[in-house]
Amino acid sequence: MQSRILAAALSTTCLVGAPALADVTPEDVWESYRDMMTATGMEVSADESRDGETLVVRNMIYSMTIETPTGPVTTSATAPELRFEQLPRGEVSLRFASPITTISRVPEDPALGTPAFESRAEMTIEGETVVSGDPRDMVYATQGGAVVMTSAPVEVDGQQLQPGVRLAIDQIDGNFSLVREQETLRSETDFTAGTFTYGIDPFTSEGATVEAAFTASGITGTGNFSISDAGTPGDMAAFLGGGVMDFTLKAGKSSSTMRVTGAEDNAPLDILANTGPTDLAITLDKGILTYDAAAQKVDLSFAGPQIPGQQAQLVVNRYAAGLTFPMGASDADQPFRLKLALEEVTLPPIAWAMLDPQNEMPHDPATLRFELGGTVQSDIAFYDMEQISRLESEGEEAVTPKTVKIPELFLSLAGARISGSGDGRFLDKAPAIPGGLPPFAGTLSLNLKGVPTLIDRLANSGLLPQETAMSAQMMLGMFARPGEAPDELVSELELTEQGQIVANGQPLPF
Repeated sequence: MQSRILAAALSTTCLVGAPALADVTPEDVWESYRDMMTATGMEVSADESRDGETLVVRNMIYSMTIETPTGPVTTSATAPELRFEQLPRGEVSLRFASPITTISRVPEDPALGTPAFESRAEMTIEGETVVSGDPRDMVYATQGGAVVMTSAPVEVDGQQLQPGVRLAIDQIDGNFSLVREQETLRSETDFTAGTFTYGIDPFTSEGATVEAAFTASGITGTGNFSISDAGTPGDMAAFLGGGVMDFTLKAGKSSSTMRVTGAEDNAPLDILANTGPTDLAITLDKGILTYDAAAQKVDLSFAGPQIPGQQAQLVVNRYAAGLTFPMGASDADQPFRLKLALEEVTLPPIAWAMLDPQNEMPHDPATLRFELGGTVQSDIAFYDMEQISRLESEGEEAVTPKTVKIPELFLSLAGARISGSGDGRFLDKAPAIPGGLPPFAGTLSLNLKGVPTLIDRLANSGLLPQETAMSAQMMLGMFARPGEAPDELVSELELTEQGQIVANGQPLPF
């Protein structure tokens, strides 16, 4: 939840819209800022006073409480002083005069065996934000802003639950519009940042000491959201269930480092990841969450005495992952999606020396692409902790799968290639096993090239026992038929509503 507080504070440094000609006063800007935080589910309180042309807001507290089955999780942030100064031409300057402190409290969870704990963080917002427009259509603009946040380690009875963290963003330039339309707040944002850094203090896990850091540069971000401000302050369910958000974040390049030092041999394992252009997109539309990430040229390096040859390198030309899932409840079917892609994965020579000592197989880069989609019916809003609590006590199934679709299945490795697609549906029948899935009917189409040859090569290299290789070839003969090209197999599989498996039009005897 500290990320929610951070996002609200960052909005003042990245708060896009067309220039407006009317004037705004410090009181107008303060009211707009307060309404925005309230609409995002926070409760706000503060002391206000005038110092000439400046409205001074002291002891601003914005907080949130989320009820969970084990008790309330609370987060409270305090900004000691904000200054809203009237500028010429009807503009207002907004500055955070002192750091923001955040305290989060999490109750004990007997089921997980975790104690109650409290975490603390401090955030400094540097730079000036200039606000223009009119009271119902404001534009926040900043140049050269910066944000630094540090959180202290969390320890309970001498045991560290969370390490300390430091986050920093510099060279922030951008605009943010905030438009009020009746009971709706609408916004667009567009910003750039020079560098984003994230570091984790050394911590001990299972006897090993871990250090980690991340750096990204050339950052750009765009987005928009529309939320109702007519709800109850602190109502997270109303915010997530009724809001519409669409954000895209890009980075030019990034790097990650991690060092793991063992407790016994004191020998470090160093992991370095360098990544090219990276894209991240998140949307939330009336309870349906979609997440997509992609990265180019991911270069992973491993070094340490645990690695054969002391070091190894793994290169992924492109990585992509995606998720769509309904967070809200609905009587209608809702979409879900899961996607993963690892394009042109180049293994290090030491890996091929171990996997293919006799050089039997092609050492071409490997590729994996998989996408699974379909529909489900959800009886629960996953952002509503009261509904989750009732679900746990009643023990009912919250999500019922309806349809499944595989738009793409692709794997190329060591000279072999498998591609396919499929779809199906779950039948309106009781599960064969209590708590399991309902019966399923569907089809799967597969094309296999070079798979029989790969099985032979694996057997010749000793990686696959001869008996296992023979069984695999027999299974291919049962489920697939020869294709048009040499060393090609095709398979049309069907699972009927009666539970019969049909391969290439022939029912199988099981």
